[in-house]
Amino acid sequence: VVMLLGELLLAAGIARLRTLSLLRDLNLSNTQVTGESLAVLASMPLLERLTLWKAKNIGDAVVPYLTALPQLSLLDVSETKLTESAVDARAR
Repeated sequence: VVMLLGELLLAAGIARLRTLSLLRDLNLSNTQVTGESLAVLASMPLLERLTLWKAKNIGDAVVPYLTALPQLSLLDVSETKLTESAVDARAR
């Protein structure tokens, strides 16, 4: 489990997560991450739980990165800019 709640994460900081390929639970609640910075998730094929609660910069641009996570079973995007239609598209 990696929890970075409320941290100011710059692109370089997020990129460092790329080495955590066996990570199963990532909590980025209340951080400044963006959808584009979450491209790093592609290096985490075992990720099962992703919490982005109150990550205000998260919007529909994150969907392609979420759909690439075959093991993802829990996703918390409450209080983000992600639209319901985008979440529905991820479920398909």
